[in-house]
Amino acid sequence: MINESQISRNLRAFYVSRVDLLALVLVGVIQIWTNNGLDLTAILWLQGIFGLFVMLLEFPSGVLADLTKRKYLLSGSQVFVALGVLTYLVTTSFPGFVLAEFFFSIGLAANSGADTAFIYDTFLEVNQKSRADAVLATAKSLNFGGLIIGTILGGLLVAINWRLPLILAALGYLVIAYLYLVTYEPDRQQVASSKHAIGQSLAKIKNIRVLQLGLGFIFLDVFLKVAFWDYLPALAAFHVNPVWFGVVLAGANLVALISSLAVKRFPRLMESFLPYFALGLLGLLLFISPSGVVILLLAIVFHQIYRGAYSVIYSIQLNEQVSSEIRASVASLISAASFGIYFLVSLLLNRVKVSSRQVLWINLMAAGLTTIIVLLLQIRYSQRVLPQADITTPQLVAE
Repeated sequence: MINESQISRNLRAFYVSRVDLLALVLVGVIQIWTNNGLDLTAILWLQGIFGLFVMLLEFPSGVLADLTKRKYLLSGSQVFVALGVLTYLVTTSFPGFVLAEFFFSIGLAANSGADTAFIYDTFLEVNQKSRADAVLATAKSLNFGGLIIGTILGGLLVAINWRLPLILAALGYLVIAYLYLVTYEPDRQQVASSKHAIGQSLAKIKNIRVLQLGLGFIFLDVFLKVAFWDYLPALAAFHVNPVWFGVVLAGANLVALISSLAVKRFPRLMESFLPYFALGLLGLLLFISPSGVVILLLAIVFHQIYRGAYSVIYSIQLNEQVSSEIRASVASLISAASFGIYFLVSLLLNRVKVSSRQVLWINLMAAGLTTIIVLLLQIRYSQRVLPQADITTPQLVAE
């Protein structure tokens, strides 16, 4: 049985890993791209290739996480991300950037779903599910907080030396790799084979609640990826001074942080994600055709409220719906679908020469269809969980 000291080691590794160190290198990597001639279309194409790599690796890595000890997979994932960061230090060509993104994709795929499953099982072993929910919510807040600080700090470090944030991030990932190596692997039922894991995961995806959560996640993930790369060009179109770009990105993450903290603080806000989904749709509509910079900023705020709240709800509810033996596999399957769609989007942008704004229009129409499906699933789910009314005819009692 796991003791409190072992729980603390698991928590330390998990919390530190949730502070996204890639935010530290974002400004430097964008500078590397632009200094080597990459425009917005090329950047989206590079990110689409990254998405394709992740799509191909996500589900196999999730199955591997359910078949083996997750702590070794999580440790290895940090090493591969460090390799990706170090590759950007020494390359100046598009093929070199693709290699760096390949290392990133291995790290992300190995980590995706396995980390939350790892910490969830840690608390299930001592029958403390409510504590696990609180930890997952706190981890999301740490993630958003790290993005805020990392983006600002990364910009300051790049001003000193563009290599500095990349070196620090690579060292940080190697430290996290060590922290996972010394964690306690919680007891859990493991799947008998990869065939069993695949079959069970595909069957679980058909569950109404899991399908509903997955569709909401995919919509959020794809449209935010496309919109994120268009934030700065959209601001530039309204002649916003580039000095404010970093402030806007930091502010966006701050809104997401506040949203995630609010959901954690008030559990009733977690009962349904549909209001946040509607807010995300409204934000997407405003972002596509803003009448001014205020409307554009309002759209970004709506995006980030949705992002902060839904990411917490998704993480907690998916873990509640899926058993330990296939938890990482199901999460990876949903993530793989998201990255596959994102790859197709980047293909449209790069090969068919569709603008990012047109892609967002397509995304809006797809989101409308997704909304209808999610609502129908919600109705069906509600019908299933509502208890049947007692319709037994009352008997008359003779006096």
